[in-house]
Amino acid sequence: MAGDYSDAVTINTNVPHKEKISFPVNITITGAANPVFPGALSLEHVAGYQETPSEESGPGVLYNGSPYEIQFQVQNTGTAPMTILDIAYDSPLDADEYPMFMLLAQMLIPDWFTGETSLQWQVYDYYRGMPIEVTPSQPLLLSMPMSWDCYATIGEYSLPLTFTYTLDGESELTKTVDLKFIVTDVPELWLDKSEIAIVNAAPDFTSEEVLNISNEGNYKLTYSLRLDPTGVGEVVEDDEGGGIAPLS
Repeated sequence: MAGDYSDAVTINTNVPHKEKISFPVNITITGAANPVFPGALSLEHVAGYQETPSEESGPGVLYNGSPYEIQFQVQNTGTAPMTILDIAYDSPLDADEYPMFMLLAQMLIPDWFTGETSLQWQVYDYYRGMPIEVTPSQPLLLSMPMSWDCYATIGEYSLPLTFTYTLDGESELTKTVDLKFIVTDVPELWLDKSEIAIVNAAPDFTSEEVLNISNEGNYKLTYSLRLDPTGVGEVVEDDEGGGIAPLS
């Protein structure tokens, strides 16, 4: 990594009065940062969808209880650090004039008691203006959680993020990353029968039953079917997914 490095070389000898001698070593390594920003990012869900929290969930779902989120990162694949000076975006406001969307960033935050720093997920606006150094070994992880004010309202919500950064500590550059949440109408599953029952069938009995599945909603329906091949009523645990009609 580019930068100025200094240390001292120590030599132990058997020379009287010079059993240990040292001399400084200073090395300057030159290099260049290579910032890598993501392209436009969008996420589409039906109105009322909520992610089931899991170990793979992002900080918005796990820590803030958000319905879901867009996660992304800014990388530096060069040989010198880059510094992000600011991330600007305009969030719509709710009825109480409070931002509906709030960006989360993984930042090095000092401990109030020890002064030692550690990576923590924080609301970026609370630390806006604090420079963030991005190196090849430490990308900047970001997350924009979906707003509870919007997750059940059909529409598109665009949030351009403008990054201001520097590669040399002097000149400032900008880059815009477009985020978009798309909230669609919901599907509605209809079955033409609630049960398929075959009673007192002989061992060699065969038949064909028809079950019609239709979608009375205003959005595409996706589904899967499963029939226990053993015929003994296997119980499959519910994965508690998004559901068929989230708002019902």
